[in-house]
Amino acid sequence: MNTSVNNPDVEPIEVKIKKQTDIALAKLNFHKLNNLHLARPVIFVPGWADESCGWWQNPFQGIQCVKQWIQQVVDNPDLVEFVNFGVESPQCESFLNFGKILKSRILALNLENQSFDLVGHSMGGLDIRAALIFDEPVLNCINCITADAPHQGDIGGKFLELAQERDPSKVANYYTPYQVVQAQNMYPSSGPMQLINSSENRQLFLNRVSKFTQLKGTRDWMVGDSCFMDPAGLKFPKEKIQYFSAEGCEHVWTKGITLDIRVILTILYTLVDFDIPGMENQGNLPGGNDVPVDDRQIFIDLTEY
Repeated sequence: MNTSVNNPDVEPIEVKIKKQTDIALAKLNFHKLNNLHLARPVIFVPGWADESCGWWQNPFQGIQCVKQWIQQVVDNPDLVEFVNFGVESPQCESFLNFGKILKSRILALNLENQSFDLVGHSMGGLDIRAALIFDEPVLNCINCITADAPHQGDIGGKFLELAQERDPSKVANYYTPYQVVQAQNMYPSSGPMQLINSSENRQLFLNRVSKFTQLKGTRDWMVGDSCFMDPAGLKFPKEKIQYFSAEGCEHVWTKGITLDIRVILTILYTLVDFDIPGMENQGNLPGGNDVPVDDRQIFIDLTEY
């Protein structure tokens, strides 16, 4: 809700977004001359029905993507890999299968003996969690970054509802049968979601990453607050989990979270190990606190970068 309607002293949301976007663009343009240096190899993981990793790799309606910005502002872009699941996806029923494939890609890159970072959009965040939990997992992930990942499940089948809105006659006009099954296995009540969200497996995941950054688009009606993994019953230090809410971001398309320049800057700064003001940190081990995840719309404050 835009509170500026009733309070003239409150800056309108769209004005805040414009200011943040302008600052982020200035920062990224600055880094075209003063390059960022990735701290370690990084793998970008696609979301549901994006087997080719398009939202990370391809511009959309004139909006630059992450891959393009990396090529312009990073001095060691050879450390970046973009996962393509196009061949394997028809055999995958859920993110559990994708997690196994992701793990094989990590091993193929010879990263099992060195630290690396993982960045996942949408279901890609669940793929990452599965790769780090099950079946002889890789154990040297430093940064795990997820953008609008349905950590608590795709509430109400919103992914499929989106297809129905495009064509009420049939989902099959837009998605393959195996993609429909993958979406259904993200429902909170599904077996894969129940398994990955057990207290034991949530804690195991947190134990296997150094930092977990969760990015939320405040206008992502497909995922909503499910993009924050439930911390109930878990033990972790304050610095372990970071929450960012990007006002105005949607799941995909022109206002999609993977294309938002503020989010791209945040991801890149995380990957070069910059400390970012404005992060919401919450934990319950020494140095932290025991405040539960809230539903405030936290603005990304880039003015202090």
